[in-house]
Amino acid sequence: MSVVIGAAMMVMWASTLAAAKKILLRITVSKDILIARSLRENPLPFLHISYVTESVVHTCKDNQQQAQTQLITIQDVEVGINNQVIEILEDMQFHAEQLSTINDRMKKH
Repeated sequence: MSVVIGAAMMVMWASTLAAAKKILLRITVSKDILIARSLRENPLPFLHISYVTESVVHTCKDNQQQAQTQLITIQDVEVGINNQVIEILEDMQFHAEQLSTINDRMKKH
């Protein structure tokens, strides 16, 4: 049962990881769209447009950095879950070997 729970958790984290990667891609694409909108919608002097664009880029970079940090955290949790599943499987193998030994002893008597 623990293996089933571990496997379900791995599937959940894999889907979360995929979602985080999609968000990261959306942030990158959004940055380009926001810059284009800023230049098109603000017929202001060049310096002001540059400032607005730089501000948008900075905000997008912050968002991208936060998404990357969350992605790293998710990957760390995924590694932890994988390690727990490996430990559970090793425990199950150990117990199976013990049961096999007990079964062999019972057959001898």
